[in-house]
Amino acid sequence: MFTGEDMGKAFSEEERLLIKKKLQQAALELTREKGLSNFSIREVTRMAGIAQGGFYTFYENKEALFYDLLELRGAQKTKELLTWVNEGHEKELTDPVHFMEELLYYEGMHLKENKAFNNAASDSLHLILNQNEEYVQMVKRQYCEIEQGLIDYWKAHGLCVEIKRERFLAFLRACILLFMNAEWIGNREFPEFFHQFIADGVPNYISVKRISQ
Repeated sequence: MFTGEDMGKAFSEEERLLIKKKLQQAALELTREKGLSNFSIREVTRMAGIAQGGFYTFYENKEALFYDLLELRGAQKTKELLTWVNEGHEKELTDPVHFMEELLYYEGMHLKENKAFNNAASDSLHLILNQNEEYVQMVKRQYCEIEQGLIDYWKAHGLCVEIKRERFLAFLRACILLFMNAEWIGNREFPEFFHQFIADGVPNYISVKRISQ
């Protein structure tokens, strides 16, 4: 375990990256199990195997840690999706509008299994909606990378796809608002309602034309 005394010494860059990774892994697990409000910094550091005071070497507070986790998971999801696309999945990707509908629905419902995102009082969702400008720009960069990767794939397969980016991003924020009110809508009814909301919305922001040969 890294003790408080350890934190006072100069760590190598490799050691710092290892400690930060341990904090991130612990926080991801605790956030998934409990939600952001329901665990303490003490729990994070105990699970990571470092002294509690060492946390503040890396993060100002839990909110700063959470934004870091969002960036980390966003980067991982971006890499996973683009790898999947580049491996070639013609059957799934031949209908861009339907693909985006299903992607949003299944990714969204997967989040419902995460304690950080499964109730109307979700502090995690509130933090996402009240993002600082730096985080907003990071999310846009990740989204643009995914969007361009998909557009390039479709173009290589004979489809010209145009996405109204700013309006589509606003639509994604509306999806988050739905999550925040899932309990009020009704947990049993929510999956069908959410799926219909996406199916009605996505075609308004994405157009597809076949490229002339």
